[in-house]
Amino acid sequence: MHQGKKIKFEAYARLGLGKDHAKWQAATVSIVKYDDDQKEIYLTIESNGALTAEEIVIAAADKLNSNIKRFSESMHILSNN
Repeated sequence: MHQGKKIKFEAYARLGLGKDHAKWQAATVSIVKYDDDQKEIYLTIESNGALTAEEIVIAAADKLNSNIKRFSESMHILSNN
């Protein structure tokens, strides 16, 4: 760039969810393996770097817990009618 010149830059950010588009998924690879002999389950997560594997698992568990709670509440409402 030449001295005394200026650039104007304008950008817009949008929060997205992985369920809407792959570009917003924090995990690029998730693999679950079952070992019947030792009765163990192995979870492998490859992150794209936006979140750590631990943060991905915690966020997924929180979301699952929220969905289960919402489902339970809706079942409670239906059983009272």
